[in-house]
Amino acid sequence: MAVLCFAFATGAFAQPSGPLLMMPEPIEGFVTSTTPIGDPQAPQAYLISMQQQGMVNQVQVMVELRDLSEPGPRVASTKAYVNAFVDSLVEAGLEIAESDMPELTPEATSDTFTVDISFTRPDGNTIFTRQLIFFTDRGYCVRVIAGSEESLEILTEWASFIQPITGDE
Repeated sequence: MAVLCFAFATGAFAQPSGPLLMMPEPIEGFVTSTTPIGDPQAPQAYLISMQQQGMVNQVQVMVELRDLSEPGPRVASTKAYVNAFVDSLVEAGLEIAESDMPELTPEATSDTFTVDISFTRPDGNTIFTRQLIFFTDRGYCVRVIAGSEESLEILTEWASFIQPITGDE
């Protein structure tokens, strides 16, 4: 498996400087982009996207650079990741159809926290989403968005190979 490094960090929030995560090569037919969030000279986070052109299918990875090594801030960040994502889709005209979110406790943030939510579009079609949230001393929110359950599973399998780069590597 070929691995690419994305989102090189610079600025006050990114200590140490260097790659923030590893991910498999993009799936054929998908394009990638990396966008700093906040001040481009001192970003608070990065958004790495892999999207199938002309389709809803995509994987987004948000890497939050602030220190999230303690359980309290991890719980707050997890809530913020989920709520901001849901709010953005509802504001875009989608309605929540089904939701599967486990209880959010400090202990739940020590492993990958998975949230599945499906939405109904105004045209009646369903959008399937899965968020995989995990932490090192940073926060990682992997959002899989798909137009079918089959695509959701394929993209989730691809996304399962995304790994943070820590100082040990």
